[in-house]
Amino acid sequence: MQSSFFTVFSTGQDFWVDPEVISAKGDTINPYLRVPLYLKLLPPDNKIEYILTDIEATIIFTGFKHETSKIHKICNIDVPIRSSELVKGTETNIALDFPLDQAKIAIIENNRKEQAVFTLNFTFHWGLYSSTGFSDGNWDRRFLSQFGAEYHKILTVHINESKWGKEILPGLGYQAFRMIEVPSENQLIPNEYRESLAELDAAKGFMRDGYYDKVVGHCRSALDPFKDKIKGLIKHISNEKEATWIETMTVDTNIWLDKIFRTAKSLASETHHSPSVGHFDKTEAEIIYMITVGIIAYIGRISK
Repeated sequence: MQSSFFTVFSTGQDFWVDPEVISAKGDTINPYLRVPLYLKLLPPDNKIEYILTDIEATIIFTGFKHETSKIHKICNIDVPIRSSELVKGTETNIALDFPLDQAKIAIIENNRKEQAVFTLNFTFHWGLYSSTGFSDGNWDRRFLSQFGAEYHKILTVHINESKWGKEILPGLGYQAFRMIEVPSENQLIPNEYRESLAELDAAKGFMRDGYYDKVVGHCRSALDPFKDKIKGLIKHISNEKEATWIETMTVDTNIWLDKIFRTAKSLASETHHSPSVGHFDKTEAEIIYMITVGIIAYIGRISK
């Protein structure tokens, strides 16, 4: 939970965002991200009376490089919050709805490494009451005489990989990944092939959930069962060029994945059992997954 405060007439007011209650709304054509903003308000220490009228909020996702990619939202408070009605610790919340489209969601996904990270920049607007009346005090009239704002109050919000992948993306109507079918068995190496498919299924699940390091880890493990079997398999391929191609692809991809994992020193040797730490983004994981699927699909079709 990320929190901060703003000040109105020297009285601090707390506000925060809980990532666990952020949700996706709308549909594929008009999706939006709902971010509930929580406020804990205190009455002023003096007799000054004011109202909180509206909140400006700008959301900036990691990876957006242009000012136009920021999403700006002005939220008018339906019933302005009056300081005279506050008691110590009054809590309320306001739903901030940020409109998205599939292009913006794709930018977020292509730049996301594990968690979805964004910054919220707030400006809180308020109005100050003054009063006037007859000298005998029989009549008193209040009016808003001054307006002000608290600028650039910033929160950085992290939404974990699982919530983003399982709840937010589907709710926004985003098709994160298209799966490709591979043969369900191979009679030449049945045990090794089943082991490989199990790793591939795990990679597929982590792709849906947005754990991209784990996707790559399972892709690496999906090719391991073929290390000592590929030379025997290619004997059953009549086309010499095809045999050379699948042997080269399998061996070189395995070497390549081993190399990139050695470079990422913080990953353990059994990488797919290690925590995801954001070494690979969606595009990188998707490319590695597709290469792995192609190799396994071809091996699945090799027969006597």
